[in-house]
This record gives sequence, structure tokens and C-alpha cells, in this order.
Amino acid sequence: MINVQCTPATFEFSQTMYAVQLPEMTPVGSRILQVFPANASLEVIATDEANPTRSGRTTVFVIVEDFCCLSINRTCEPNSHAPIFSAPLYFVNVMEGDYSTNNQLLIEISAVDNDFGPDGDLVFEIQSVSNNGDGKFKIQQNSSEKKAFIICIGKLSRNLTYVIMIRASDQAIHVFRRRMGKRSILYVHVIVWALILERITGNSFPPEILNGNVNERIPENTKFGVTVATVTASDRDPQFPDNEIRFRMFAVKPTLDFFAIETETGNIFLKRDLTTDTSDTYQMYVQAYDMGSPSKTSATNATVTIDVYRNLRNPFFSGGPFAANIPETSVIGTSVLQINFGDSDTDAPFNTVTVSAIGDDKALTYFRLESYGQIVVNSDLKADSDFQYLMRILAQDDGSPPRTATTVATITVQRNINSPVFERQSYNETILETRQLGLSFLQVKATDGDTRLFAYFISTDIDFQVPYNEVRYLISSDAGSALGAQYFIVDDVTGDISLRQSPKLDNAKTVDYTFTVNAVDRGGRSATIPASVRVTVIRNTNAPVFTNLPNANQINHNTSIGTQVFQVSARDPDPGVFGQLTYSLTGDGESTSVFDINRTSGVITLQQSLFSQTSTLYTLRVRVQDGGSPRKEAMNTLTLTVQRNFETPRFVSNSYTFTIKENEPIGFSVGQIVATDADSAPPNNLVEYYFVGSTPSQRFLIDSRTGVITIRKDLTTEETPSSYTFRVQARDSGSPQRLSQEIPLTINVQRNDYDPLFGNLPFSVTIPANANQFSTVYTVNSTDADTVLDFQRREYDIIGDDAATSLFAVDATAGRITISSLLTSDPAVQYRVRVRVRDFGTPRHSSTSLLLVNVTRNLNAPQFNPTQYFATILETQPLGSNIQQVSSSDLDTTAPNNVPTYTLSGNALALQYFQLNPSTGVVSLYKDLRDDTATSYTLTVTVADNGSPSLTGTNTATVTVQVNRNLQPPRFINAPYSSTITRLVTDNSLLPGVTVSTADDDTVSPFRDVTVSVIGDDSAVSLFELVGSSVRVRNAANLAADTANTYKLRLLAEDGGSPRKTATTTIDITVRRNIVPPQFNPTAYNATILENYPVGSEIVTVSATDSDPQPPNNQFKYSITGDTTAMTYFYINPDSGRISLKQSIKGTGVNQFRLQVTATDEGTPSLSRQAIVTVDVTIDDTLRFTQLQPYTASIDENDPVDRGFITVIATPQPNIKYSIVGFSDSPDYFKIDENTGVISVKTDLRKDLSKRFKYLIQVRAEKQFPNGLQSVENLVNVTVLRNINAPVFNSTQYQANINEKYGLGQSVVQVFATDLDTQDVLIYSIIDQAGETEPFYMAPSTGIITLKQLLTGTTKTRYAFTVRVRDQSKPERFGQSTVVINVRRNSQPPVFERTPYGAPINYNQAPGPVYTTSARDPDLTGTLTYEVIGYFSAPGYFTVNSNGEVILLSSLASDTALSYTLGLAAYDSDYPNDKAYANVTLTVNRNPNAPDFTNPSYSITVTESYPLAVSLLQVSGQDADQHVVEYILESSNPIDGTQFFYLNPSTGALTVSRPLTETGTQTFTLQVRLRDNGIPPRSSATTAPVTIFITRNNNGPIFAGTFTTSINETTPTSTAVLTVTATDSDPNTSPYGQLKYRIIGDGDFTQFFNIDATTGSILVQRPLTSQDNALYQGRIVAEDGGSPPRSATATAIINILRNINSPVFNPNNYSITIDETHQVGQNVITVTASDADRVAPNNQIVYTIINSKTAEFYFYLDPKTGHIYLKQCTTGKEVLFVFNVTATDRGFPALSDNAIINVEIKECPKCKTNLHSPRFFAPIYFVNIREGNYSKTNLNLIQFNVTATDRGFPALSDNAIINVEIKECPKCKTNLHSPRFFAPIYFVNIREGNYSKTNLNLIQISATDDDDGNDGEILFDIQSVSNNGDDKFKLEQDQFNTNANVICSGAVNRCETYLIMVRASDQSFQMERRRHSTVPVEVRVVPFSTYANKCTFT
Repeated sequence: MINVQCTPATFEFSQTMYAVQLPEMTPVGSRILQVFPANASLEVIATDEANPTRSGRTTVFVIVEDFCCLSINRTCEPNSHAPIFSAPLYFVNVMEGDYSTNNQLLIEISAVDNDFGPDGDLVFEIQSVSNNGDGKFKIQQNSSEKKAFIICIGKLSRNLTYVIMIRASDQAIHVFRRRMGKRSILYVHVIVWALILERITGNSFPPEILNGNVNERIPENTKFGVTVATVTASDRDPQFPDNEIRFRMFAVKPTLDFFAIETETGNIFLKRDLTTDTSDTYQMYVQAYDMGSPSKTSATNATVTIDVYRNLRNPFFSGGPFAANIPETSVIGTSVLQINFGDSDTDAPFNTVTVSAIGDDKALTYFRLESYGQIVVNSDLKADSDFQYLMRILAQDDGSPPRTATTVATITVQRNINSPVFERQSYNETILETRQLGLSFLQVKATDGDTRLFAYFISTDIDFQVPYNEVRYLISSDAGSALGAQYFIVDDVTGDISLRQSPKLDNAKTVDYTFTVNAVDRGGRSATIPASVRVTVIRNTNAPVFTNLPNANQINHNTSIGTQVFQVSARDPDPGVFGQLTYSLTGDGESTSVFDINRTSGVITLQQSLFSQTSTLYTLRVRVQDGGSPRKEAMNTLTLTVQRNFETPRFVSNSYTFTIKENEPIGFSVGQIVATDADSAPPNNLVEYYFVGSTPSQRFLIDSRTGVITIRKDLTTEETPSSYTFRVQARDSGSPQRLSQEIPLTINVQRNDYDPLFGNLPFSVTIPANANQFSTVYTVNSTDADTVLDFQRREYDIIGDDAATSLFAVDATAGRITISSLLTSDPAVQYRVRVRVRDFGTPRHSSTSLLLVNVTRNLNAPQFNPTQYFATILETQPLGSNIQQVSSSDLDTTAPNNVPTYTLSGNALALQYFQLNPSTGVVSLYKDLRDDTATSYTLTVTVADNGSPSLTGTNTATVTVQVNRNLQPPRFINAPYSSTITRLVTDNSLLPGVTVSTADDDTVSPFRDVTVSVIGDDSAVSLFELVGSSVRVRNAANLAADTANTYKLRLLAEDGGSPRKTATTTIDITVRRNIVPPQFNPTAYNATILENYPVGSEIVTVSATDSDPQPPNNQFKYSITGDTTAMTYFYINPDSGRISLKQSIKGTGVNQFRLQVTATDEGTPSLSRQAIVTVDVTIDDTLRFTQLQPYTASIDENDPVDRGFITVIATPQPNIKYSIVGFSDSPDYFKIDENTGVISVKTDLRKDLSKRFKYLIQVRAEKQFPNGLQSVENLVNVTVLRNINAPVFNSTQYQANINEKYGLGQSVVQVFATDLDTQDVLIYSIIDQAGETEPFYMAPSTGIITLKQLLTGTTKTRYAFTVRVRDQSKPERFGQSTVVINVRRNSQPPVFERTPYGAPINYNQAPGPVYTTSARDPDLTGTLTYEVIGYFSAPGYFTVNSNGEVILLSSLASDTALSYTLGLAAYDSDYPNDKAYANVTLTVNRNPNAPDFTNPSYSITVTESYPLAVSLLQVSGQDADQHVVEYILESSNPIDGTQFFYLNPSTGALTVSRPLTETGTQTFTLQVRLRDNGIPPRSSATTAPVTIFITRNNNGPIFAGTFTTSINETTPTSTAVLTVTATDSDPNTSPYGQLKYRIIGDGDFTQFFNIDATTGSILVQRPLTSQDNALYQGRIVAEDGGSPPRSATATAIINILRNINSPVFNPNNYSITIDETHQVGQNVITVTASDADRVAPNNQIVYTIINSKTAEFYFYLDPKTGHIYLKQCTTGKEVLFVFNVTATDRGFPALSDNAIINVEIKECPKCKTNLHSPRFFAPIYFVNIREGNYSKTNLNLIQFNVTATDRGFPALSDNAIINVEIKECPKCKTNLHSPRFFAPIYFVNIREGNYSKTNLNLIQISATDDDDGNDGEILFDIQSVSNNGDDKFKLEQDQFNTNANVICSGAVNRCETYLIMVRASDQSFQMERRRHSTVPVEVRVVPFSTYANKCTFT
């Protein structure tokens, strides 16, 4: 964990702490984190996660490297390289002399640095100069080339050598980032020679040793490189190099191995660790020699003696063993124990001892060891739960390596003090037997006074902690609690008591259960007084019984919702919830939706109004249930009869008479008849009116609801009576329906003339399509009943329909219809020839009828060619995709006769999977073929054309589809695979022995195409990859860095099917990582010790290395192998290789030990190497044990304290004292009799929580000899036999018998085991056995086996399995037993006997038994129970009793069913779901009479637009059985009449169901039959014909002319502005001749105008001033009364006059006088006009001067403002101008007004002040200009005139001549410099905001240009702005300045960055010579508020 804290700085961090976790192998240079902002210092604290934690800290500086931002295209990189000189050392020779005046260049030096920018720029500095030469040299540097010259600038003396140290430094901006490496320092040796070489006389003298004997004493831990002695010498030669002295050393091993000499200084230094040698004295000889030629050596050598004092003795502890016992309440700082220690060495630092605590576990957390050896409490002991702490203490001296000693201090903490105490001693609770299992109903509670500390337990698998004050509860195992424990369970944590199994399973039906609950804390203390619990169970014994059902009652139809209808009563004697009854309604039908029952009181109320219902009888099945589980119940019925209709309708008058005219239109109201009904609510008070009797009513229509009588048929169309008499009647809609008395109705009609009638139409004929022109088709005839000749004379014409008028003609007199045009020119197959016959009366009466001419056009049948088709597809063919197309041909030439339609047939399987496009013949896939397995399908295709009649093809086509299926999965060949590699493999190395091969037995692609991919596992997919059939190493570096030894690479093979079939396999890859074994260097060691060498003292240290790169392969342990004697006496530290004496060898007589030391690494497989260590022993006969080998002993962990188990004996006797001195904590558990040597148990071994099996006791024997105290030590290996006893079950087999309906969680059986090892805790478990153990669960702590899966889903009757108990000790022991569970099952279901059941029954059968059934159950365990299960209404009328008798509940007379099927079920009450079923069919006789008609026939005449769903006529009938009569439209002539008319089956009302305009038939005859709703229903013996005559709409409306008008925009709303008119040739008296108008568009026309539907008048409906449109155009439709109506369309155009008002001058006459000096351009006068129009351009005015050229010459009139200006000077005399000005608006048409303008000009003598002309100072001017392109002229001299004119009046002027001479000027080419900005980049921060109005000055930028004149003038402009900021910034520049301000002139948002590229350009005259420079300006937008979120800029 690294914590980063910010120290105070000028910046604020975005967060005050940064944290990051680093793996310990994080590479150097890895990015750790990023902090913001910059320029601050951080304190970095690194903290480990050990306990206790340790940390270190350092400071990190965070700097912003701004220089990176100055370079636009450079990437900022850290200063990662130090400067490096090209050579580490330079030599240069120079002659003596004084170079202070003439500096002498000595040498050039150079260095390199691979960084960029300032990081790579170098500076050279002289750091020092030897021989006082500091002022004699300097450096001259060329930094850009990274070179420098060393120059001599002072006086140099001969024979001197100057060493100049030079440093190269980079120039990183931040000083502390500048880098310097080892090669950043250079030494230059400057050797000064004598000027006159002849003066050098040669090497005359040898060096002389000044100190011949050197003695030094040093410690053995002296560091490498430290100078330990110095030899000095001198040379009398005066010159260099004869007097330059060097030293050499002579010595033998081991001195040469440990010491070396510096040849130049004579310093002797240590080069190797002295602790690897044992010598005390080292001697060497030193010789001196000079550097002359020839070299001379010293006459004598110096003798150097080095004495080494060594660390010979280990530190020791005294006063042990160390142990203390303290309470957990000891406060921090309390002294616990004093540890005494020391060291016998005499020299420092080897006798300086420090002690530290190095373990164990949490001892270091709660205790600390002071430096003086005192152990004190370090942390609150109550925060932990351990009761014993072992502090391992290390004592070490200051040797290197230090010698050490360890000891263990045992600190015991007392914790668990208090026992749990129950809050109450007894608990009582009452529950229901239906109580849910596991739901708490009672809680016992105990408390414990201990604080919340923890006890620590160790099991075989885990360590766990439990609190002492945490209480656990359990039910006592005493006999008195056995029954309670069987049915109840206590939560061991909360004390909640709940059911273990249902009390209903208790066959004894126990009421009171008592048991005892114990409380135990987690430390093992039990409550002194347990709690007693008594649970009383309330049981459900009785089923409820009805007291007032079955029953029957009546209810009125107007009963209010919520009214009580009946109250059901029942009783149940059970107490509590089991006696609480709940009522409900059940059964089929609508009863449950109409009525409701109160669940508690049994009150039945009406919940839905009966007005909306039709039923008169409701049968309610009532169920009552108690509160048990399962609930006990009873069921019975209540029958309710509904009274609805009470009153009969009555007419308000006894008769009605009406008189009308014969020309009244259809629909005209003749009159109204009225009847009333006193019933209060519909439908009983809804009255219907109808005609009765045999009087025809087809001419009049009576509205059945209102009684209004209207004309149904035109009374003038044919001869009719002049008076009509009807009988009318009214009926209500109640049930039963009530009828009023019949009353007479008389309608008197006044008549005139008769119409002609066709005699043989309508009719239908058929002709061929190739019939000849003018051939006769048919001849019509007609009659007329009029007696007047003119009215009898008739003529014929064809008036429709469609193309018939052009293809057929009729002879007007004879009525012969012929073909007028060939029928081949038209494709129709039927023509409706509408023929009209008219008499010659006035008005002319006419009749029309229809001749249907059918044309046979389809002459040829289609044919397939070919007839066989084949296709092969894949089973994965996409749904809907085309497979095959069949085709056919047809010789007919026109559609639809030659248009084929294809249909598909064939085997049923093929039709499930394929479909055929009926139009194209394309066969496609309809269903996924993968749902089937067939490989071939055969389809049969038939074809028919679409002609009329349609012709079927002469043959069929067969399509055979073969399906290729994916049948075989892929498979791997020779799989699975394995391979072994080493960690040294390289990238792309192939795995040896692995070739991946696959196969697939399918024969076609893609099913046989196999792809192989890698799908796992773990990291293998990132290290290996599949390439073709080989596997290669993907990332060898990661593989080498990983530590795993095995990898499993999982391969997936997939074929190309969908879904794909797959196969998987694995490649097991073994990586050999451990390659190199440890290596000893050297491989043999020798040491010599005395016989009494102290035990524990170091003898020799061996050393080995392992070059494997990773742990654990390069981690190894040392061990002594081979000779067991050597292993007995010697000990090797497995980590350091330090060999010490393990047991005293005194008295063994052995004088040499040969140890084989093995170094074994921890790799897999482990590798090892050996070394030989020879230890020679110098014998000294002293005290020794009689047994040289270690002692061994074996004891039982249950052996009592003080029991002796072994005796150790030393010799010579007597007076030997024995003691135990180690190892570890063995002295805590064992003791020795100091006199006899008997070793016995000191502490109960069962208290050792670690449960160790081995203890190693170090025994010491001591005896006082005359020459001093001697001691000898030996080892005792004690083996502890643990966990002697295994747990034992109290039975070898447990048996239980249970019912298959046993509930989940119910206890099945409990097993019990005991263990003689009292401290063992037993755990029970089931040994899994397939098919036997799945349904059962065993509680681990109690051994209770419960049910965890229901047994009802299986048939198994016996389960047998093994259970195991384990004691959780070490070694863990087990016991086993078997459990057998027998399951009682319901194997045979009940059956009904003597089925089927059925019987006849009368509809008036009295309630009671009607039939008897019988059932039986061979394995009946409960009661055989019968119940009704349906069907339909049968359960409402019948039920079954407990004896199987079918009971009729109520009368069947009010029902309609002919038979009732009553479903029965019988079941064993113990298995209510295992039922037998049977049906009882009861047949009822109901219906004796068939219905008949009131009238035998009906007829009516209607128009073709007769509205849909409006009654035409009423068909009526009756039934003597009072059954409801149904009216059925049985047939029609022609047959399509049933499509156009609908007969209401309930009322008999006939209505139009489809527009009659869709048929040309004139007359329909419908046949109607009656059917009642009796059971079975019966039909009328005859049908009643209904004849319908139809009148047609023959003509459409026609508009005449166009409709256009213009209106004012101020026209008021509702004003009629235009009328459109249309005509229709159909009679006005007919609805087809009556027109309606409506607007259908366009644009806004409908918003501003509407139309009178009758007159066609268009009116303004919205003010026209709300829009400015000049024209509105609308489309008008005229429609007649047809349905659908015929129509015509016309366009109405309305122009809007919006320019209404003319402009008006005010005033209209203007006059003004001005002086003659009035200046040109000055305003003279302003004219003004106004326009009252509302909007532009109608009120926009243009002013013009009209009809006055003079005025237009002298004056200018502004056309917009009316300002008149002086345009020309006047002549200087008085003038009067009179002219007209027109103001014209811009509207259409344009309107105008005129005004008269009078302008008088007066002369002004005083105004003539301009008396002098301008005057040039020189008559001619000359100027030279630079050469250039001046409009491509080559003239060298340009001359032109310049005129100077003043502004006086009159204006005066003068002229001057300008001569420009052009000369070539080479020196004038001076634009040599580009503009240069003062900074390479500009930065500015700006706060967010909108500066579009306030323009914010951001920054001033400056540039300079070293050129003169225009070449040096600078102009700034913006080239670009990033982030779409072009319109947000601008520049402001003073033209006389080289500065410019950057201005923000737009809106900028926070955290945006804009980069503005500003260009500076000089202003050279020639564009091609201009120079430019650019600079970036970075603008960062920061938040306006300092509290806003900070921005992060990149």
C-alpha cells in the first residue's frame, strides 16, 4: 500500500490522499499513479500489510515540465538518460611554462546525452584540479555540439601531473531532475615535461620503505573495501616518473584470499568476508617500486601483521523457562515477565546483545518486548480471544553474521468466567397443529456476563473463533424431553423454538409437550439451571356442517346491489382457528359473478345488477371451510329464482288515422303511435312497435323503438290503393315478453297514373366472347296498366352499366338487344345491361331492369412442362428460402384466364415443412427441417387458371427434395493429448508430440468441415495457441515468468452444422521449471572441535547457490543426510547452512564425524546436490550419557500428570543433576526429576491445541568435577498417541417406517454415537450413495435425519445407506452404521364399478335421489370419499352423497339442457390426489312443439342506397311451448341475397347488410325458417318467402361553368361571396336527384370559408385579415343521395383585395427657400406620405419626382425616406423650382398620391468667401521607387498630373505635374528578415462566460522585424482556431504598433481549450517577398467558481 500525502505548496491537489496497491514484482519504472496539479512535493509512505505493520517514507517532487509545451510537435519525455563521456580518461602532455597570456589549447573532450530538449543539452564544468591547479585551467564549450576544449591559462611547473576532474551535466529545467551517471565524470591527466629534456639525468634512487613493521587488530566483521593498514615509502629522485611510487604485496593463502593493496597509495584493504575463515592472524609483505625506466624496487619489504578478533560465543538466556499467567483485564503497559540474557564474548561488538520478539502469531500484537528484556502489555487483551500467547524471543550479538539464541515466553490469559443464566426458568406457549415448520413461536433467552472475547479452537480443516459471551441453546437429551425433541427444535443461536415436524404426524394426538432447554456459552460453560418448556397443541377434529342448506329463495329483478339475499349458517365445534368458518361460492356459470358471499358471516348479497342479466334461475354452490390445514369443508346449494317483467305495454289511443300525399318522399314521417309500459327498468319497460295481421306493410315502415311511421317505398311508382289499414301492436323486451292489445291504423293516400313494367326482366344470358357484331342477345317486353294511349306507348333505351352502354344497343320499339361492338376489345366476363322502359306521360313514368350478359372468355386449361423437378438442400436451409420453381403454360392470351394459381399437395409430412407460392410456383421452406429426420420429401403441385370459370390443369408436377443432414459429430483423433516442455522454450516453439487431428463422417459441406479452436482453461489460452494442427508457445516470456507446472489447454471442434455438433478434448502440458540443482562451492568442508564443544555452537557454514530464476525452484533447504550418527549430534540450519552441535559428543569416543550435507530445492521435481563436511573431534573424557543416541518414548495423550514414562542416565555417577533445557515449548509439557532422570508429564497433553504427535526434549546432565562443572546434553523424542478411541454408534442399524407423503423437513430417524475421548466433538454425515441418499439430510451436530426431497415423485419403497460419525480430532477417527427407511406408498388407485352410468329423467322430476354409483379401493387406508367435479350446469342441479347416490337438488323445468353429464370422483381420503373418475349421463325430455309463422309471406320495395342496419320489414312467428323463436335466413334467389341482407335471428327484423349498389339485381326472394330454443330445438315445417324490389341511382351530378370572384379582405364573416351550382338528371323527388355540397380542399381554403350544403353558397367563416394570402382556391364536391353517392368536383377561386388604401401626402403642397450656397448633398426638404393599409408591401411607400427633368437634375429624392437633397450647384442667381412628387405603395394593384414641391434659391453675395484656388508648393515633383512590376510596364519614367480642389463655393483648384523615375537598386532588396515573436507560445486562462457583447481583452502579443520601412512593418491576423472557435476570437492592432491584442468575442464553456494560430506578416510592397511567422496562443477556459469541479487539460 502506498499513501501519497501532499505537503503545503502553492497548489491544491484534487484529492488529499492517493492510494495504490503494488505487486511485489512491480517492474522498475512502472507507472504507479498520476497526481494533479503540479509543482508540489509529495510524501510517499510505503506500508506493508503484516501484523504489526511496518512502513517507510520518502519525498517525491511533482513538477510540470513547461518546456514541453513550448515545442508544438515534440513529445514530452522524462529526463531518462545521463550524460556519457566518449572516453573515461584522457592523457595530455604539455611543456612547462606560463600560459596565462597565451592560452594553450590542450585537448578536446566530448559527451553524449540521448534526451531531447534541455534534457539533452550539456554543460561542462571543472570540479577539481590536483596539485593546487584550480586556477590554471578552464573549459571553452560549444554546447550545441556537446564538445568542449580544455585550455591552460596559468603557469605550469615541470615534472608535475595535474588531474582535472570534469563533470558533464544536462540542462533539465528542474535542477533536481538533472542526471549524472558514473560516466558523467571525466579525469584528464595533464603531465608537465621539462622544457629542456637534456636536464633529465635518469632513475637514480630506488624507493625506501618508511614503516617496516605494521601491526593492526581488526574485528572479523570488518566491511569489504575498508583500509586496515597503510605502508608508506619515499623516492629521492627529483623528477617524474622516477619518483612516482607503486606498491605490491606478497602473501600466501588464506591471506591472499582476504587482503589486497592499492598500488598507488599503499593502502591495504579487506576484499573478502573474514567470517568465512577461522584464522586469527594474517601476515603479508609489501614492496615499493618506482615508475622510472628502468624501474627500481625498495631494498627492504614492509611486514604487515593483521590480528583478527572473532565472535566465538552465542548469546544466552538465563532464568528460564519463562512463563506468566495474567488476567485479560491487564492494562496496556503492565509488566508481564522479565527475560534475562547475556553473551560470554569479551570484545565489542560481539558481547553486545540485543533482544527482539520475532513471534509467534498474535503475541507481537498484544505484548511487546522492551530492549532491557521486560515483556509488557502492548494492546487491549479484551480485543482478542486467545488464552495463550507464545512470544518467541531472539537474542543476537553485533557480529556479522550475528550469533543468536532463542527462547519462548508463554503468557496465559484468563478469559471465560461466567456461565449463561436464563431470563425465565419456565416457558409456556399454545400453537395450532397446522403451525408452519421452522416458524418460531417462542424464544428462550439466556445471558452471559463475560465480555465479548473469543475462544480459539483448532479443527482438522480450519481454525475458528467463538465468543465466550455468545450463548448456544439445545434441547436436553433426557428421557422427559424425548417426545418434545422429536417434534420441536430450538435455534442454537437465537433460542427461537419452532416445529421440527408437524404435530399432525403424532398418532397419539398429544396435546401437551414438555421438554428442557440448556444454554451453553462458546467457551463450554453450561447454564446452572436449564429452562423448562411446555407447548400446548390445539387440534382440528371436526368438519363444519350446514344448518340451513340446501334451500331455495326468490329475488326481484330490481333488487339493489348489496342487498342481502340469504344468510348461510354452519357450525364447527372445534376451538380457535379450527372453529372459525370461511364461506365461498364455487361452481360453473355466472352465479359467482352476480352474487357474493361474506367469507365470515355467510351473508349472500347481490353484487351485480340483475337488470343486465337474462337468467331467471341461479344455482349457488356454497362451500364452508374451517381454519385447519388441510381445511375440512362441507358443500351444498342455494337456488334463487328472479322475478323481472310485471307490466303489459298500453297504447295512449285506441286507434290512429293519418292522411298523406302520394308524392311525399321516402322517409317522410306519416305519424307516430305511442304506448307506455309501467315497468321501472329496461328491458322490461322498453317498448317495440310492429305491424300485425296479414295486411302488407312493405310500403310503410314503423320504427320499432319510437313508433314513428315513415314511407318506406315511393307511393307513385306503381298502382297502389288510396287507403291502407293496418293492425299494430306493442311488446316489451322483458322475459317473459308481454304484448299490448292490437289497435287499428289507417293511412289514406291520394294517387295518380301507373308505370310501365318489364315482363321478362331481370334475366341472365350467356354468350361466347367471339360472338358476331350486331347479333341479337335478348328481346325484352313490357306492359303498362294505364288506359290512356299516350301512357300505354313505351320506348326502350340502355342506361348502364359501365361499358355495357358502348357494347350493346336496344331497339327502342321492339326491345331487341344486340352487340354493337366486338367483345374481344374488352376483357370483362359479365356485363350488366341496364334497360329502361318509359311511357310518354307527363311526367314520364319509367321502369328499369337488368339483363346480365355473361361472356365466356376462359377457353384453355393450363399444363405443366416438365412434370418432374428435383432439388437437393441442406437441413439448415433458411426458412422462406427458394428451393425449386415449377412452371406451366396456358394458351389463353389474356389475364386472368392465363394467370395460373398453384397449390401444393402430397404426403402430410412434406406439407408440414414446405410451402408453395401460389402465384410464382416457387417452393420454399416453411418449417425448420431440423425438427425432422427424413432425407427425402415428395411434393405434388396442381395448377388452375384464374378464369371464370376456373380451369384445372391437365396434369400435375412432382417435386422431389433431397435433404442432406448433419448426422455425425466431429471427433478428435488420438486424443486427448499431452506434452512436456521446459521453461526455456522460445516464442512459437511447437509442443512436442502434439498433432491435433479431427474427422467428421458426414459427406457434404459444411457438415463435414471441422474447425478447431482453443476455449480454455485458465491462463493456458494466453500462453499457447493452436496453429493448424500444431500447438505452439504464444508468449514464452509470460510462460517463463509464470509459476504453474501444468496447464490444461481445452480444444473445441465444431462442424459447420446449425446447431453445430461439437467435440472437445484437452492437451495436458507439463512445464519443467526446475532445471538446475543447487551447487555447493566448495563441495568439501573441514572443521575441528573439542569433545566438550558447546551444544548449539556453530561449527561451520556451508553455502550453495541455485541459478533457477524463480521461486520455489531457486529456493532450497539444507539437511544432513546419510550417517544417522552425524544427524544425531549435529544440526544444520535449513535456511542459512549453519552447522552447529546438536548434542554433546563428549564421552562418545568418536574422533571424527563425516557429514553429508544435501541442498534440496523446492521445485517440482526437487533437485539436490551434496557436500561433505568432515568434523574432527579432540577427545576429552568427561561427563556423558550412557546412551549416546537420542532417547525415544511413546505415551498416551490421556496419561495423567506426573506419570513417568522414561529415565535418562548419565555417567560417571553419582551427584549428577538433570534438567530440561529445550526445545521450543517441550519444557511446558514435560519435567525431569533432577536426581533420578525420570521424565514425566508436566501438563495435560490434551490441552496442547496443536495436537502434536512429536515432542523433542533436550536433557542436560551436570556434575561438579574437581576441575570444574561439566555438563552433557541428549535428546528425547517423545511420541504422543492421540485420539485413541473412535466414536461408536449405539446401534449397527437404524430403521424407520414413514408415509410417502412425509413433509419436507420432518424428522425421519435420529442416530447417536459416543466417544470415550471426552474432549472429542462428534459430527454426523451421510455417505452419499446414488439412488439412496438424495431425499435425506442429516443434521451434523444432532444426527437427526430429515426429509429434504418429497417422496411422492418416486416409487421406491426402501432406502438403505450408510451414515458416518467423525470425532474431528487428530488423527481423526470414524464410526459407521446403516440406516434403512421403509416407505409406505399408495400403489393401487380406487375404481368405479359397473360403469358406464346413465338414466332417463323427466324435466319435472322432484328433488331427491335419482341414481346410485359405487366405487372401491383395494388399499384403502382412509375413507372412500365421493365428490362432484363438473360438468357445465350439472353440478348446479345434482350432487352425490357419501354413499355414491346422485341427488337432484332442484327442479329442471326452468333449465334447457336435454341431458346432464355429472362428473364424479372417488378417492381415499389419505390420498386425495389419487382419484377414480366416472360420468353419469341423465337424459331429459323437454320440447314437444315446433314454431310457425304469423304471416305466410312478405314483400317490400327499397332504394339501392337504403341505409345499412335499418329495418326493412319484420318477420314474426310464435311457439306454443313459449320457447324463444330464432329466425333463420335459409336461402336466396339469386343466391347472393344472403350477402346483402341480414335477418336478426332474435327479432326477425330484416336489414341491409351490404350496400345494394354493389349488386345489379333488381329483385331478391329470401326464404326464412323459424327455429325454437327448445331441447332439442325444433324448426318450422315451412319457410316464408320475403320479396325485395330495389330502385337504382342512374345519374351523377354535373357542374356547369367556372366559379371565380374577388372580395375585399375586410369582408365580414358569414358573408356569402360565391355560389356554386350543379345538376343531376335523377328526379328531384328521389334522393338520387337531391344534391349536397361540401369543401374538400385546398390549402387554407377550409380555414377561411365554408359552404352551405344545400344552396352551394360559399361564406367567409374567419377574418381574412389574419393572413396575407392574395388568393384562395378550394375544391367543391357535389354529391347526390346515393350510397355510395355519385359526385362531381369543381374549383372555386376567391381573390382577396388587400391593397385598399392609397398613400396620402400631408400636406400635399411643400415650399422652401434656400441660399445659393446650399451645399451639394445637404437636405433641402422632406416630404411625407402615409398609407392606411395593414401590412407590407401594401403600406410601403416609394417616392419619385415625376415629369420634371430639371428637378431631377438639381435634386435627388430618396425613394424610401422622402428626403430631397441638392444634387447640383445652382448658377448663382435666384431660381424657383416647382415639381411634382408621387408617393406610390408597393401593393397590387399599386395606388399613389401626388404632392407639389416649391424650392426657391436666393442669391447670397456675402456667402462668396472662396476667392483663392489651391496652390501646389512646387510645380513638379520627382520621386524614386524600387523596381517591381508596375502594371507590366517597362517605362523608366512615369509622368502624371495631380489636381487640388478646395471645398469652397465656388470650388477652386490648381494642378501639379508628378514625374516618377524608376531605377534598379540591388541594395534595395532588403526584406531579409521574417517577423519574430517575443515568445514561442502564449498561454492564457479565461473564465467561462459569454463575451460577445463585452469583448474581453485576453493577452497582448508582440513581434519585431529587423527590416526597415514597409519590410519591417507588421500586420497581425488569425489563421485558425481549434475547437470550432473561429467566431469566438479576434485581433485588435494599432497600425503604428507591433503589438496586437487577442480579444474574446463569443461564448466559451468550461474546460474547453482553444489553440489560436496568429500570423505576423511584414508589409513588403511585393507580395512574393513578404515574410510571415506564426505563434500559438493557447486559451484554457476555467470554471467561473472556485468550488466547481476542476478541469483536466491535456
